[in-house]
Amino acid sequence: MAGGCIRSSCATRTERLRADTALRKSEALLRRLLALLPEAVIVSSGSRISFVNEAAQRPLGADESALLGRLFLEIIHPDSAQLVKSRFLALHDGASTVPLVEEKILRSDGAIRIVQTMATAFEDRGETSILSATRDVTELRQARADLTVSREMEEHLQRLARVGWYSDED
Repeated sequence: MAGGCIRSSCATRTERLRADTALRKSEALLRRLLALLPEAVIVSSGSRISFVNEAAQRPLGADESALLGRLFLEIIHPDSAQLVKSRFLALHDGASTVPLVEEKILRSDGAIRIVQTMATAFEDRGETSILSATRDVTELRQARADLTVSREMEEHLQRLARVGWYSDED
């Protein structure tokens, strides 16, 4: 016995300390990588938001301190709440991922954003957490709608040009 501990006990404690240090470094690296992603990443532990990267803060219109600890469903528009609940339930019931879908989220100012999101479950300290990767497609959806209106207007004008313009005022 050296220094008050048995050799195997000291070795086990040293190994545990090394493993804990390696785990903390790995977690820190993962957080840095997630923070740098250009896509929004939100992690919920239990039912509360436990991580948001900067890309997630923009469409939600709130900074990290305003989002951490909030119920995840508070950022979901009522139209999408049932879909989100069923996807989370599937993940908690053992599905490893849920496929890409469109959902509506609520900004802190009440504005609605349309996002495409997919999610995966993972274990964190004995608890199931869910990582959602999200892309804001609000402007894309609006541009597509504007393009559709523009095409319809163009078709209408082409039909008018073919039949000639008629006015009662002539």
